[in-house]
Amino acid sequence: MLIFFSGSYEFKFIGAWIGLLSYTFQIYFDFSAYSEMAIGLGKMFGFEFPINFNSPYKAKSFSDFWNRWHITLSRFLRDYLYIPLGGNRNGNVKTYVNLSLTMLIGGLWHGASWLFVIWGALHGLYLTLERLISRERLESIFGYRIIVFIAVCIAWIFFRSENLDFALKVLESCFLMNGIESMESSYTVMSFGIPEFVRTYGGFAVLAAISGTLILVNFFPNAAQIKSRTGYLYLFCMTLILVYCLLHVDKPSPFYISNSEN
Repeated sequence: MLIFFSGSYEFKFIGAWIGLLSYTFQIYFDFSAYSEMAIGLGKMFGFEFPINFNSPYKAKSFSDFWNRWHITLSRFLRDYLYIPLGGNRNGNVKTYVNLSLTMLIGGLWHGASWLFVIWGALHGLYLTLERLISRERLESIFGYRIIVFIAVCIAWIFFRSENLDFALKVLESCFLMNGIESMESSYTVMSFGIPEFVRTYGGFAVLAAISGTLILVNFFPNAAQIKSRTGYLYLFCMTLILVYCLLHVDKPSPFYISNSEN
């Protein structure tokens, strides 16, 4: 579903959210897998790497999100940017400035693009507002966790889009500014990027896939938690994954499908 954010397609409400949630989950599983692979490869060479990914979509707040997402980067930004800038030692205003500047630079760390800067600025704004209002007070509000998840999704639009104009079009569609369409028309325009089971079973398959993934990332244990709870269950899961990979090793699985290829 990467192509949802890599072309000049005209999305409406449902299509925009299907694309956005698809990328939200894809980057989650990609990053989670990369982190586990790095830890495993490190062990093969005698290195112990820290956990870098801890179910970030379970975050209760934006601060909690950054304690779970790309943990090593968060520590680097804290230790080498936020604290040297003064951290929270010089009053509230200075704290908010330091926090926003740290996240701006964190966005730029991902690449020399204004879209990454906007992504970083959004997270800086989220964290600043959360400190301003009080994280503890916000966490006590029913549904705040859902607000955090949606806000993180919105920021991904700028992280993934190829240019600002397209990002703004998707953003407008997410907020019903371009109307609403049927479930079928929302994904048939992108049929070349949709798995075969979605073409076969239609809107029900899309809804089931997204709903199932939401349940998975919110209520199921991650790899580190499974490993710490029971070795046999972890071994069984890893064996299933290994068998699946061996059975599909000859099938192409491109990480990125560009517009020019379609």
